[in-house]
Amino acid sequence: MRRRNPLDRYVEAFQHRWETDRQYRAALSGVFALVAVIGLCSCVGVATAFTNMALARFGSGTTSGQNNTGSLLTGSNTYSVPTSFPTDTVAPWAPQVSPIASPIPNSKTPVPSPSPSPTPTDMPTQPAGPTATPCTSNCGGGNDTLVMTGHTPPVWIAGQKATISLHANAGGVQMVFDITFPGSGFYTNGTPYTANANGDYTYSVTVPAGTTAGPADIYVLTQFPDGGQPSFHFYVDCTP
Repeated sequence: MRRRNPLDRYVEAFQHRWETDRQYRAALSGVFALVAVIGLCSCVGVATAFTNMALARFGSGTTSGQNNTGSLLTGSNTYSVPTSFPTDTVAPWAPQVSPIASPIPNSKTPVPSPSPSPTPTDMPTQPAGPTATPCTSNCGGGNDTLVMTGHTPPVWIAGQKATISLHANAGGVQMVFDITFPGSGFYTNGTPYTANANGDYTYSVTVPAGTTAGPADIYVLTQFPDGGQPSFHFYVDCTP
C-alpha cells in the first residue's frame, strides 16, 4: 500500500472547498489575479533594470565604442537646434457648386377612385306564412288547436336563451318539444310540460352554440284533455 503524503490532506481540502464554496472560489480567484499582476510588474522591473545595465555596459549612446561624455559638442561648433521645420503649402479649398437638379415631372398615373362604402347585412326575418300547422289526420281530438302567440328574441341567436309562447284552446294540455336547429342537430326535452288552465305555456331553451342561419323547426306533440293527440310545427329564424 502506498504511503499517504502529508500534503494530500491539504490538497483534498482545498479541492473540496474550491468545488463547493462559491465565495471561497471567488476570493482565491481575486488573490491569484493580484499575485499574477504583481509578478508581471516585478518581471518588467527586473527586465528594465537588466536592460539598462546591459546598455550602459556596452556603451550605448557613444560614438565608435567610446564612453559617452554627455556633451553635445561636435568639433569646435556647438549643436544648433533648428527653430523651424518646413511644412507643405496647402492650396485653399475652393467652394463646390451644387449641380442644378431637373424638376420631377408630374405623375401620369390617375388618382384611384374611393372604395365603395360597405352595405349593412340585413338581419334574418321570420318566414312568411302561418306560424302553426294544424293537425290534418289521426288527430283524435276534433277541434283541438295550438297556436304560437310570440317568441323572444325575434331571431334566435346561437348560445343564447330563447322562448316561445303557445296557446291551446283547452287548459291542461301536455306538450313535448322536439326542435331541429339549423346546423346543430336535434334537441328534445323528453318530459311533457303542461299548459295552465287558460291553455297558455311559455317554453324556454338555450340555442346550441353550433347553430347556423336558418329556421328552427319546433315540433310539438300534445295530449289534450279530450283524448286528442295532435302534433304541430312552428318555425323561428336563427342566426350564429
